[in-house]
Amino acid sequence: MLPSKPRSSDGCWTCRLRRKKCDEERPVCAACLSLEIECHYSDAKPEWMDGADLQRDKAEAVKKLIKRKAAWRRERRHLQGLESGLRELEMTDGPDGLH
Repeated sequence: MLPSKPRSSDGCWTCRLRRKKCDEERPVCAACLSLEIECHYSDAKPEWMDGADLQRDKAEAVKKLIKRKAAWRRERRHLQGLESGLRELEMTDGPDGLH
């Protein structure tokens, strides 16, 4: 069995809040970058990481933001697909829409 690496405690506060693994890249970790959310790094624990109501409220707000951004990205991909289809139709039908 391989010796286990010591668990890091330097992950961003956003990943800690979400209870997700953080790659600890700075200034923005890969998880926050890919989700397009704010990445919180600081030496001091943010006041919203209180283990109670503030933390729960912040976690819920981040979860809602992630869902909204995911829906927006899906919609954007859908619209890009429609635009691509329209361009393809215009190229096959010609500029005036006739064969």
